[in-house]
Amino acid sequence: MKYQLIKLAMAKWLRRKPLHSEFFNPPQITVEKRLRYDHTLTSPAPDYSGIIFSSEGERVGIAVYALSPLNDCLYLYEIIIDKNFVRRGYGLAVLQYLAQTYRQPIIPVHELESAERFWDAARRYVTDVEVRESISVSDFDMERHRWAFLKPESDRLQEQISARLMRGESWEEAVGRGLDATSTPSE
Repeated sequence: MKYQLIKLAMAKWLRRKPLHSEFFNPPQITVEKRLRYDHTLTSPAPDYSGIIFSSEGERVGIAVYALSPLNDCLYLYEIIIDKNFVRRGYGLAVLQYLAQTYRQPIIPVHELESAERFWDAARRYVTDVEVRESISVSDFDMERHRWAFLKPESDRLQEQISARLMRGESWEEAVGRGLDATSTPSE
């Protein structure tokens, strides 16, 4: 009983105090990225699917995200950590990776109630990552207004992807690259 009270008091203290670098040392990760341009919420910018690996080369999860076409924030759709690696710092390590790689504030998209403690920890303890308030997928209509002037490029990109598929390119090849530089708007 006394041990449980001490453990509970320590947990409450940790939730209130920001963690300094000597307390928080996330695991080292590498991320293998794949791009997808087809019908993304941030079109003409791609979505990224990142497979997350531990420093030992074990697959620990995935992250799906996109940069704003205005390059002013990163939308994080999901982080999924495999059950054998949960609560070992990999989720926070992904946030640090994204912040260091893209140097943009991170906006969670459709933050789930079940992940509330994770996002609370991210906002409190990881000081070199700016995590903004969550938005829902329906909020993307308002977000898209910010880059509405890019709609002709987005439409042209979708036409090019369809043409690539009609020529027999694989799905991964056709949606894995952006606008062809030599193409014309009528293609």
